[in-house]
Formats: sequence, structure tokens, C-alpha cells
Amino acid sequence: MSNNDIHRNYNVSDPEMLQHSRVTKSIFIEDKETFAQFDADFADPFADNWGEAISLGETLAGDSQQLSRLREKTEAIVNLVSEAESLMKDLKYYLEKAYPGQKSTWARFGFGEFRKVRKNQEKMVRALALAYLAASETPDNLTAAGFTQEKIDRLNSLSNELASADTEQEKIKKLRPDKTVERIKVLNDCYEYLKKVHKASIRIFEDNKTKLEQYKLPYENHVVKEPEEETAGT
Repeated sequence: MSNNDIHRNYNVSDPEMLQHSRVTKSIFIEDKETFAQFDADFADPFADNWGEAISLGETLAGDSQQLSRLREKTEAIVNLVSEAESLMKDLKYYLEKAYPGQKSTWARFGFGEFRKVRKNQEKMVRALALAYLAASETPDNLTAAGFTQEKIDRLNSLSNELASADTEQEKIKKLRPDKTVERIKVLNDCYEYLKKVHKASIRIFEDNKTKLEQYKLPYENHVVKEPEEETAGT
């Protein structure tokens, strides 16, 4: 089965399934010996393993958290790009002041490419790095014109910060499907404990409606009848 075929085996929300699992497990512990006498698979460490599956399901970040992290990174990038645009506008102004009419010098700073990179964070990273390299070669001319050394240094640090933020954003985008698949597998494993206990409870407590109600699956509003036997050949 490919990751694209992975789906939840239950029809309720993840928190609801986990809550139901926790409650049912606590009831199961009270009836553990009865279950173990019926089927040795329910003996220790069944309950402990079930508890670990619940804890792991609660620990793994849900997709909403992944989206929240992605939004945070996107917001950080927007802020960095905005700062970069402002800084590059300052550079353009002081570059023209320091080197009036010297278009070949402006070109070394990427002057002609500025408009093309404004809305592209990857190109902005390169533009900032190129501008810093050019500014570092003749910093005195720019600082004398009013573009401070602090701003020259910021070209470099801003390029690095934007590159790092962009990398983190892309990493989250690419890992998000894998994280979702991992979580679904863990939650399905947790649900399997519920199903096993529920199935056994139908036989163990067939004459005890109260117990049958306690071990029902989370999407059931009524006690589930014992499933009919499959017809031979199906």
C-alpha cells in the first residue's frame, strides 16, 4: 500500500477517537482478567502497549500544527522580503548618489534586476548576496554617500536569514505529507486496540448490555450486534 492509499479506519475526529480509546482502556483494565481468560492475547502487556499507542497518537503533531508552523514560516518570509525591498530601495538611492550616471557600476550591484526579484524570495536571496559582495568591494564610497556599514552588513545577514527561512518553509511543505501519513498509521494502530476489545466484548459480555455499551466503538450510538458469519466462498 502506497502512502497515497493511507486513510483513517474510523469515522470520528482524531481527538474523539483518542479520548474514546483512553476511556475504554481504563474500563478494560478493570476487566483485564476476564478478557485474558477468554483470549490470552489480552494478557499483559496488551494494556501497556495500548497505552503507548494512545500516548504516541497524542504526541505526534497533527496536521493543524503543521499548517500553523507553515504559516509562521510564511509570515517570517513576508516580513524579511518586505525588509529586503526597503533595504534595496535605500541601496538604489545611495548607489545613484555615490556613482552618478555610472550604469556599469550600478549593474555590479544588480541594479537592473531589482524589479524582477522583488516578488521572488529565491531571487531576492541572490540579489542581496550580490549587492553585499559589490558593496564590500568599495564600502567607503557608499558609506560616504549615506548608506551605512550597518546597512551593508544587513545585506549579507538578511540574505542568509531569508535563505534559511525559505529552506525551512520548503522543508515543512515536503515533510507535511509524511508526517500526516505517520500520524494516521499510529492512530489506526490505536484504533485496532479498540476494535479487538470491542469484538471480544461481544462474546464475553453477550448477556450484559451495560458492558456491551461500555465497549462500543466511538461512532456507534447503539450496541452493535454480533456480525453475521461470512458465507463460504466470499
